[in-house]
Amino acid sequence: MTDQPYFPASGNAWDKIDPQQAGYAPDKLAAAVGFAQDNETPWPRGFYYDDGRYAPNVDWNETGPWSAVLGPVKERGGPRAWCCKAATCWRRGATSRARI
Repeated sequence: MTDQPYFPASGNAWDKIDPQQAGYAPDKLAAAVGFAQDNETPWPRGFYYDDGRYAPNVDWNETGPWSAVLGPVKERGGPRAWCCKAATCWRRGATSRARI
């Protein structure tokens, strides 16, 4: 594993490496992935329940005019994850906290 910052090549094509080469314990990483897959959000993939209600508004009990959905909502895919070992994965401007 390198201490140099990593930036994907043009086109956002990220390098793929073995979890152990990246400093992860493969069994623990597999357990984390399994946990994420087994505990996916109960919201529908299209974010709308069959009766037409928007799932986040229902779960968060939002009813005011600020809770109107203003644009199109695309169906989401399955669970995804991004693993980062450093505390400062991305920095923007003069901030020093991670932006993940």
